[in-house]
Amino acid sequence: MLLPGLYGVLQGRVFRRCFCGGKNTRYISEEADEEAVAEIFVRVNSGGKSLNENDFILTLISIHDETERRRIERFCYEATIPVSGGTSYNLLFNPKPSHIIRAVMAYGFKRARLRYAYMLLRGRDMKTETYSAGLRDKMFARLKNRLDDVPDLNNWHEFIHCVMSAGYFSRSLIASENALVYTYVMYLIGKYDFGIDAAALRKLV
Repeated sequence: MLLPGLYGVLQGRVFRRCFCGGKNTRYISEEADEEAVAEIFVRVNSGGKSLNENDFILTLISIHDETERRRIERFCYEATIPVSGGTSYNLLFNPKPSHIIRAVMAYGFKRARLRYAYMLLRGRDMKTETYSAGLRDKMFARLKNRLDDVPDLNNWHEFIHCVMSAGYFSRSLIASENALVYTYVMYLIGKYDFGIDAAALRKLV
């Protein structure tokens, strides 16, 4: 069953009609592109819940490369499981997939607002306001490249160590998780985009 308004939005581009058993049935056309299928997916699976850009971006990542989404989710899951080492677990912050998405978009695309990052991943040229498959593929290649740095365990634990060294020993001292995420973004930009060494980064963070 389609959500109200969904058929009206996608009619002609995605759906075909057929009559089966006396019923007017709509099905997804084989000509539907992956972006349209993603739109159907997020709307139907929302269950009436208001979705945000995090949800749409995670869906796009799933369609283009399911392993990358699993990588994000595994990193976040392991951050909640106490172990001696080798995972993202720490005593300060348990990131959610939305935090990793926010970090990689800010770090890789220099976009603090996820709305614009989502447009870029769909292949939108911000100057001409047009979409292209070539630009979309280029943006996903950049995403994958930058995603290598965000959940990197060496980067992650070095950053957490910097924050704790500054006196933030407890989660109760973290007033804003997003502020911590964007501080991590600045750490990554300093390290990779400007080549700042670890000692200097500790003081900056």
